[in-house]
Amino acid sequence: AALFAYFVLRRGADAIVAGTPLNVLALGLTGVVFRSLNPAGSALARAPQMGEIAAGLNLYLLVAIALVAGVAFYLGRTRSGLALRAVGERAEAAHVQGVNVLRIRLGAVLFGGACAGLAGSSLVLWISDTFVEGMTSGRGFIALSLVLFGGYRPLRIVAGALLFGAA
Repeated sequence: AALFAYFVLRRGADAIVAGTPLNVLALGLTGVVFRSLNPAGSALARAPQMGEIAAGLNLYLLVAIALVAGVAFYLGRTRSGLALRAVGERAEAAHVQGVNVLRIRLGAVLFGGACAGLAGSSLVLWISDTFVEGMTSGRGFIALSLVLFGGYRPLRIVAGALLFGAA
């Protein structure tokens, strides 16, 4: 996320143009590190499984629900959430109002990267019990399309995710 922020926020690169090669880099780099730590023929390390709190209810699911509710509240009901929306839609107007556009955008990108890391950890600790090359299977690109599909509105994005998941 920090590398993405550097290219987009400091160097002025387009987010899609910068994000796509970084995604491919991450895919390749994780594979190289995995193969170097697990030579061919060696037993794969097993990750501890995150147990269920109740039938079908896991800590990751609770965190995801809390994050959606928290982000929706933050963006819709707080002053700093309004500033975040402003720097995304009308950065010049936010700057005129005294908002530190770069700082807020950097925080948003790093928060998004932390959420992506949390999602990646759920693949290993909840859905699977080991790392497998390519295990994300393009889920990041699906998430990007969900953001566009949901019109940048958290609850619409969740509805779209549920629709995509059901399909």
